[in-house]
Amino acid sequence: FVAAICLKWKVPGRMYFARVTVPALHHDVLELVGQALQLSAVKTIHVMTDMWTSC
Repeated sequence: FVAAICLKWKVPGRMYFARVTVPALHHDVLELVGQALQLSAVKTIHVMTDMWTSC
């Protein structure tokens, strides 16, 4: 769809996302969560996770 609008634009490959976009997003989220925790009135947080697989 975008190629029809802008012929010079090329869809980035998966390695671009793996090496550039996802690490940058991870860094940004880490910074925002860290800032939110520092500004929070609570001093303790609890994190719970649930992981399961099906065969």
